[in-house]
Amino acid sequence: MTADTPCLIITTTASADEADAIARALVDERLVACCSVSGPVRSTYRWEGRTVQDEERMLFMKTIRQRYPDVESRIRALHSYEIPEIICLPVQEGFEPYLRWLHGSVVPEGSAEASPGSTSPSAGTTGKNTFDGSS
Repeated sequence: MTADTPCLIITTTASADEADAIARALVDERLVACCSVSGPVRSTYRWEGRTVQDEERMLFMKTIRQRYPDVESRIRALHSYEIPEIICLPVQEGFEPYLRWLHGSVVPEGSAEASPGSTSPSAGTTGKNTFDGSS
């Protein structure tokens, strides 16, 4: 996986408010292009020697591999869990216009400026700009 490989980072949170706060921070800071929050989901896991079930929210964050250390650091700083799930999966294939938008929406490490004109690729008649695939 190279520094500019698109990737999907997954985490879970204890509440919708916590999920929204993490999503907003990561997108505002241009560490991720998009963060989709799903849930509630029921998680079953082992913790401190016993099986636990909790209702959680799942976050799916789209970014590039180079930003993973910063995304992990911010999640850890904002997260309520002692050991949050933070998993990074490389994107092997994807719709090329979406991947171009993703790259244009994430500020590369060490870059002083955000790239202008990034808009949502899923926007349509909702009042957002429609992504036209050009970069």
